[in-house]
Amino acid sequence: MHKTRGLNLDFESFQSIIDNCVNLKELNLYGTNLTGLQLEYLANNLTIEIEKLCLQSEENLTDEHVKSLVGRCKKLTALDLGDTKTSNSVKSIIEIFEEIFECQT
Repeated sequence: MHKTRGLNLDFESFQSIIDNCVNLKELNLYGTNLTGLQLEYLANNLTIEIEKLCLQSEENLTDEHVKSLVGRCKKLTALDLGDTKTSNSVKSIIEIFEEIFECQT
């Protein structure tokens, strides 16, 4: 699903998209100016089938959002966090992937 840069959705509309797109493989949210509440909802409710996710330029994105997404969405192969304020996300991602690989071996 491709999202147009700068398109603002109210929480209910955003929630409906996340709740109803259960087979979503790709989602591009580049520069959509999501609120902290929307990002929290995304992090905790995005389909675990997601493989590619772009959160570039999301100013309200936190390390906790990223950690939740990576921890839940085991099929992620691409995650774009460019131009965000996340600071420890790479460390969080590495730690979670290490845990996943340890559990699989």
